Amino acid sequence: MTKQDDTPKSQNNSNEINEILDSGQEVSDLFANDDELILADESAAEEDKLFLAAENEEENTNYDSYLEEQNWVPNSHADVWKVMIVDDEREIHEVTQLALDGFVFQGKALTFLSAYSGAEAKALLDNHPDIAVIFLDVVMEEHDSGLQVVKYIRQAQKNHLVRIILRTGQPGQAPEQSVIVNYDINDYKLKVELTQQRLFVSMVASLRSYYDLLRIELNQIVLKQLNEQLHQRLLERQQAEQELKELNTKLIEFNQAYERFVPSELLGLLNKKSVTDIQLGDQVEKEMTVLFADIRGFTTLSEGMTPQENFNFINSYLSQMAPIIKQYHGIIDKYIGDAIMALFPNNVDEAMQASIVMLKTLVCYNQGRNRAGYQPIKIGIGINTGALMLGTLGYQNRMDGTVISDAVNLASRLEGMTKMYGSNLLISENTYSCLNDTSQYVIRMLDTVMVRGKSKPITVYEVFDGEDPTIIELKMQTLTDFEQGLAHYFQKEFIQARRCFKSILQVDPQDKAAQIYLTRCENYLQ
Repeated sequence: MTKQDDTPKSQNNSNEINEILDSGQEVSDLFANDDELILADESAAEEDKLFLAAENEEENTNYDSYLEEQNWVPNSHADVWKVMIVDDEREIHEVTQLALDGFVFQGKALTFLSAYSGAEAKALLDNHPDIAVIFLDVVMEEHDSGLQVVKYIRQAQKNHLVRIILRTGQPGQAPEQSVIVNYDINDYKLKVELTQQRLFVSMVASLRSYYDLLRIELNQIVLKQLNEQLHQRLLERQQAEQELKELNTKLIEFNQAYERFVPSELLGLLNKKSVTDIQLGDQVEKEMTVLFADIRGFTTLSEGMTPQENFNFINSYLSQMAPIIKQYHGIIDKYIGDAIMALFPNNVDEAMQASIVMLKTLVCYNQGRNRAGYQPIKIGIGINTGALMLGTLGYQNRMDGTVISDAVNLASRLEGMTKMYGSNLLISENTYSCLNDTSQYVIRMLDTVMVRGKSKPITVYEVFDGEDPTIIELKMQTLTDFEQGLAHYFQKEFIQARRCFKSILQVDPQDKAAQIYLTRCENYLQ
């Protein structure tokens, strides 16, 4: 135990107290006339000290260490409990300190602070906010000085931790019932009641209560800190989620923008999840249907337009055709000026249906051009099916995805043949044989031709579902004659063939294919 006293003590009073304590007489002048002696025998005191020292020593040592680490209690001494004695009688200070000599609670001894008036008590409280227990006299410089100190502690300082034991030698000045009801104190004792044993019991109860409140207060502080940390983490998480959301939005926008140049379907065919995964030389072999579509006479048409008008025209046309290809699961591989090269990886019928819709859409598009004062346009479409290599070409810093194979070349050749035969849509024999049901289309065999780069002739078919209804009706009406004429022609029966083709031209003078075969027959007959 350590002692601290801000006021010099009277030597006479000290000697008197020592004589009383040494003689073992009752301390009736200070506390009780018929109560126990203020000092119990040493063995009892030692037992209490040992009992208190052992109580939760390890747990509370750790707890005090935590308090010390958190710097929660200002000006605290980790190894002592601060006890303040407020009384205008110096002897009370001496006897109280001696009575509690050797006191230990949870491994910590006591240190005493002394005040001899209410004003001194308030000053000490301002400098020592970590006082655990106060023995407080009621009547000092004024009849209610102690009660004013209680108000100061609880109301001005808002200190609800310190345990206040009110002591009075004049109970009439501060009746117990009134004080307990109106003042936030923890115990009320007459000075005549405070023997050593009762001081001991009061101190144990007060410190235990103070310690529990301290733990609760600290828990609240820790909980508040944890809540603040949690709140901060939630804010950080919300910010991170917002940043991630914005990043995802930008990534989606980037992917959508990149898909304008590299279709996502093309990445899928290359077994790539992202454009960043593509490497130069990536390739895959697959059977697909290739579609070529081109505007006829575009060179002549473009000569009468400015560059800006050319771009406006091409973009207007492509904006009508491209969505149809996508609708039927086609992939636009590239735009070649006014031409479109598209791939259909699923089945041939999707390419056929897309071509027919493109031709029908062109009719509506031309009606709009006519209303705007522009001349109508025609397109030719060639379709071929076969194995091809899909991959990347170029060099590391500039590459392009494309397809390479004879199938691509033949589709391009077929598109070119549409001009010669006056057809809108030509397909190869490979494409024809891959159709699910040829009867759902209006098709006629057109010719067997030798294509540059091929050693065997290629059979070509004309599909006229996308033609004007009048033309469709005429070609259907002459379909039997056309098939018979072809049969005679390939059997070199040119007279019979000529008769069939003449018959067709009498019904449909605009059938350019029939006119070609008629000319061939006449050339052979000369």
